Amino acid sequence: MQLPNVVFEFVLKQQDIFFVLFADVKFLPRGEQVLKINYLIKHMINDTHKLSGQFSMDIPIFKKTYDFMREFYVFELDFPKKDRYTLGQRCEFYIVDVLEGVMIAAQTEKSKKLQILEGVSNKLDLLKVFIRLSADLKILSDKRYIVCQNHLQEIGRMLGGWMRSVRE
Repeated sequence: MQLPNVVFEFVLKQQDIFFVLFADVKFLPRGEQVLKINYLIKHMINDTHKLSGQFSMDIPIFKKTYDFMREFYVFELDFPKKDRYTLGQRCEFYIVDVLEGVMIAAQTEKSKKLQILEGVSNKLDLLKVFIRLSADLKILSDKRYIVCQNHLQEIGRMLGGWMRSVRE
């Protein structure tokens, strides 16, 4: 059928398809194989974080550091803008470093654990200095400074006890 305004007409014709190229039934996986693969994939997805070592969020020093991080985040919102992106951000980075160090130390073997914990202790000391500086500059109120120092001292005591137990 020719239309008057059609310049080009595409003619559809059936292509010759060789059914030999498709997989034979004997090469398809059986139901048992499919179930085993699904079981394997399910357990690989669920257990990926347990391969490198056991870490539980129930570790007291992790909980305390995490709670301090949440509390400091609220305090940091009240920092003046120029201080929030310098001093506040620096404190936040050190808190994250301490939290990360605690997680890494919990998963490493005892021979390397002391070195990691000493690094965490140094980060904690620097964090204390920056928190004190923010209080001295009146960026952080005295009440909030006391709250921060109480958290940091308790984290420091926990860290010191952990380091002593690793040395023994």
